[in-house]
Amino acid sequence: MIKMIILCFQFFTQIPINYLVEEPDKQFKEGIVFFSFYGILYGSLLAFFWFVLSHMLDAYLTWGLVMVFDVILTNAFHYDALADTFDGLLSGRKPDKMLEIMKDSLIGSNGTVVLICYFLLTYLFGQAFIDRHVNDWMLPLVWAATGRSLLTLTFFNLHYVGKNPAGLGSLFEGIKPNQIVICQLFYLLFLSLLNLKWFLAYVMSMGMIFLYRRYVYRKIGGMTGDTMGASVLIGQVIFLIMVEILS
Repeated sequence: MIKMIILCFQFFTQIPINYLVEEPDKQFKEGIVFFSFYGILYGSLLAFFWFVLSHMLDAYLTWGLVMVFDVILTNAFHYDALADTFDGLLSGRKPDKMLEIMKDSLIGSNGTVVLICYFLLTYLFGQAFIDRHVNDWMLPLVWAATGRSLLTLTFFNLHYVGKNPAGLGSLFEGIKPNQIVICQLFYLLFLSLLNLKWFLAYVMSMGMIFLYRRYVYRKIGGMTGDTMGASVLIGQVIFLIMVEILS
């Protein structure tokens, strides 16, 4: 469990953890049941940042800075994936060309528009969360943890189609479905202990991520590292929208 969490922080963030985990491929595949633990720990780090800033700034400004802190802490890892994904998927090209566009390091107009929409929706629905919940410090925790827990849904019977056969996304091929189910059940239990509406919002978000997964498979025949990474941000904003709908 500890090795898996260390790997997640090394893989998905730029937090310096000077510890060599042997056989990382094996650790990822066997430890995916603990992926939600990583999400909760990462979300707790953002919640701590919120706690510090909230003594100096109002909640809306604090939320905006937490969003910026997430970009910095992850080195824009998932944000780059989101932009690349929709640069490719919305290009109207054939699957092979879509994959080439995703691999291009330059951001296009589609990716730029999607990023703008993401930040706008996340900030606005985050404000709605703050207005409706007394424990607003929980916002960064459940926001970050939810996106990372939803990411594991893209690993179900994964067919990796990235241009690089040895790409990072290929690490998640061959993960047993029951491990993903256990991961999801743990996070659902965690949310049910916090707030029933958040639990229901997460269940609805799961359905939306499966629809997103189906859309990607229809477009390019499988998942890439970018399309998987994009699901973190897509899941986060969908969750906030669902919370507001249920409030």
